[in-house]
Amino acid sequence: MISVAVVAGGSIPMMFLSYTKPGSLWLIYPLAAIQGVGIAIQLNTATSLISDVIGSDNTSSAFVYGAYGFFDRVSNGIVLTILVAKFDSSPNALAYILGLIPTVAAGLAAILATVGEIYYAGRISKMSKASAFKSKSKDQVID
Repeated sequence: MISVAVVAGGSIPMMFLSYTKPGSLWLIYPLAAIQGVGIAIQLNTATSLISDVIGSDNTSSAFVYGAYGFFDRVSNGIVLTILVAKFDSSPNALAYILGLIPTVAAGLAAILATVGEIYYAGRISKMSKASAFKSKSKDQVID
């Protein structure tokens, strides 16, 4: 939830910057940095969730991380290409894209992560060999 607040704090003010007021355009740089911090938090969270699912299974971890990275870059590239190509003539539309898309995506990611944690945390921990090893070592009684 912290990342959603940070992304929103950097993204929403971008909607109100105007190219007709050049004195305020410098604000895009600190806002982009704030937005980047929130997105970096989300990226680290996503990567750690993937590592929880993989556990200590080294045979498929490279494929899973590679597939995640490939899908992430391709899907982001396609969405950005479509949005910018469709709305490049309207500065107001681009301002809303900069402000709303990251905020909505961050909120949706937080909701999906919360739902996943509530409903699937037990299944994920059972799939992970590392967590199975930890639970076995806790169950052993030392005489």
